Amino acid sequence: MPYSYLKIFKNTLSYVPSKILVMLNSLIIVPLFSHILEAKEMSMYFISIQFLNVLCTCSSDWITKSVLRYHEHYNIKNMLEEFYSSIFGMTLVAHVIVMAIYFLFKDVIQLHFGIDTATFVLTMTLVIPCGIRQLLYQYLRVKNNSFLYTFSIFLYQVIFIILFLVLVKNVADATSILVAMNIAIFIIDIYILKKIDFNLSFKISFKKQILIETVKYALPLVLTNICYWLLLHFAKMYFQNMSMFLYTSIMGFALILVYNIIQPVGSVFMFAGFPELVAKYEHNIPVKSYWTSLLQLYVMCIMPLTLTFCFYFQDITRLFFPKEYFIGAIVLPFFAISVFAHELLKLVNSKYHLKNKTHIEMIVSLGVIPFAILINVILINKFALIGAAIAFCLSELLLLFINGLVKFKNFSYLNYTKIFKTTFIMVFIGTLVYFILNFIYANLYIPNINQSIMSVIKLLIFLTCYYSICTLLKNKILNY
Repeated sequence: MPYSYLKIFKNTLSYVPSKILVMLNSLIIVPLFSHILEAKEMSMYFISIQFLNVLCTCSSDWITKSVLRYHEHYNIKNMLEEFYSSIFGMTLVAHVIVMAIYFLFKDVIQLHFGIDTATFVLTMTLVIPCGIRQLLYQYLRVKNNSFLYTFSIFLYQVIFIILFLVLVKNVADATSILVAMNIAIFIIDIYILKKIDFNLSFKISFKKQILIETVKYALPLVLTNICYWLLLHFAKMYFQNMSMFLYTSIMGFALILVYNIIQPVGSVFMFAGFPELVAKYEHNIPVKSYWTSLLQLYVMCIMPLTLTFCFYFQDITRLFFPKEYFIGAIVLPFFAISVFAHELLKLVNSKYHLKNKTHIEMIVSLGVIPFAILINVILINKFALIGAAIAFCLSELLLLFINGLVKFKNFSYLNYTKIFKTTFIMVFIGTLVYFILNFIYANLYIPNINQSIMSVIKLLIFLTCYYSICTLLKNKILNY
């Protein structure tokens, strides 16, 4: 029997508010930046954020992910204090190494990517507070403290936007954003540390058994995440190096818009589901029914958002993009499919984390990245923006396909047939709704109203109809 869809859905709801806040960030804050800052300043902001992402990936993200995977493992062994002491020690060492390497390449980064010294330094100062926040967030997920997790995100966004609006009057460039981020993240880290129920007494230490197990699991994630980072952001780096600042800004804006709407909703399933998946696995409880049902729900909830970008990309562009960015509207469908595939890939690749075989995921990503870079260069030189979008989409789908083929002996955790059926039905319903609505619009008298208002109406009608039909037919969609 399938795992209870209702139970899974209820488990994910507690994290939905936090993800809605991230979506609002994309719908309000980023468009605000784009209307205040010039294209070159926006490109500097997007590039600096991507360097921050890769610095955090190499210094803390790979280590803090071990908290999700091994908290229950060492809790069973009554070794949580030793575990967190080792994690803390590893994180400090990694930060020192990564920041030293970052400074070593300072001149190269500034020369090729148009980043000034202030932006370079402010990006580096964000690494440690971001790493601390990431560790705290993983602990909150383990403890299922969704309220503190959500409220801290809300508080961060409020502080951040207020600081930016104050600072931009005197520092009218990307520096104002980074200064605001530094202050806001520092405040939030202090707030969480004061509120968190961390009743373990630990110190910096390096327990050999824990280090070996953690490094074996987490170190491959560094290369894997760098590959994913390159996949997501290579085109922006390429355009920036060619001083094509408008294209960099369009790519950055479009990706943030799509990613911050699809990814927050999609990641709810990973946030709520992965700790339970690990707990089941550690206690030798079968996981196939549970994880298959969770992926089906992911498809049912995320496909409407994905198809909205595919069908109504011009309306979305009109609503959120500055006029000079309108030429980039066509990239939205490709980005939407790519982000949908990327978030689904994370769920599919949970098998590597359960079996402590993350090196296989690393090998697959290392194999795909040369193809991704090559096809990016070829298609960008031939088709510019649309070429970059196509290359991104093809690379993500290839990653999903190859990882889906990887199987482990005596370990069955997904029913791919059910997931394929759910996906096909969702695409069919969405396409049918789109054409029916278009037919109605073509044969219905609609008074002349503002184009932006009409775009909002069309988006709302499509999403309302789509989700309503899926809700009514949920049993057929999930159990067909």
